[in-house]
Amino acid sequence: MIVIAIHTLPAVPAYDSFYGITIITLRQMLNCAVPIFLAISGYFLAKKDLSSRNNIITFYKRQLPTVYIPCIVFSLGWFLLDLYGQRFSNPISCILNLIVCGYSIYYFIALIIQLYIILPLLVRWNKSYWGILISAIVSCASIVVVTYMLHIEGRQFPLVAYASPFAIWVVFFMMGIYFSSHKRSKLLIPGIVIATIGLITSVAETLYYLPLHGSGIGIKLSAFIYSAGVIMIIFSTQAETCFQENRATKCILWIGEVSFGIYLLHMYVRFALGYVVQTDSWLFSWLLTISLSSAIIIAAKRIVPSQTLTKYFGIR
Repeated sequence: MIVIAIHTLPAVPAYDSFYGITIITLRQMLNCAVPIFLAISGYFLAKKDLSSRNNIITFYKRQLPTVYIPCIVFSLGWFLLDLYGQRFSNPISCILNLIVCGYSIYYFIALIIQLYIILPLLVRWNKSYWGILISAIVSCASIVVVTYMLHIEGRQFPLVAYASPFAIWVVFFMMGIYFSSHKRSKLLIPGIVIATIGLITSVAETLYYLPLHGSGIGIKLSAFIYSAGVIMIIFSTQAETCFQENRATKCILWIGEVSFGIYLLHMYVRFALGYVVQTDSWLFSWLLTISLSSAIIIAAKRIVPSQTLTKYFGIR
């Protein structure tokens, strides 16, 4: 839902206006989408038995195709559009883009595959806080390099080239792994402090970068600090005890269950809506995209065999 909120948010207008700063602030608040998903994935995957080589191989055989095959299937539409747009002049480039998950927002699939591969190593690092510390150093160093090239020098790279390397995001995956086996009772207050500081500096950093090269909305160190604080809040025992099951939370949980399918599908829905519905309302666009994506998945579940849906479309 947060990812769709990002992709339906209007483009940043004049950043020196109240409205512009409001949009920038909202965008910075949404920057925690990928980190949260990585932390949740790490939390649950850390509970898998990876104590033997056979178990690790079995994990790879089950987990990697589960994300890669649906990614290829959903990438085919963008692949064909790219081929047509280039008038079939550069098919090799298009094929490579397809293979490395370079279309649309599917860089995340390339990222999660890398994290799946190094999961056994990260689990072994989870015996103490050293795993978190090392992963934090790696992520901070990587994001500083990426920030400098993108926002200071203004270089242009494909999204998959600068956003998919595991070194950039590994700290969030490691946080989930760490929280799966360590106490979480004292996370709330530090999380609130870190998230608040991170959000304020993230907005300030964005306002600094935008006049340089028109970038700086997304990936940067301050956004990562904010995201780390949000993850601490979410994983705190206080937040866990506040959860109550009702109609709203059941709906959110259902969306969570089919979130991978919604993630793969929603950019097609956004693409189609762009030709059908003209609106300036971000909330309407967000809700409409979620609703249509969910409706398509519900219809698919009734028509397509479940094994086919899971294997080829990532819909459980």
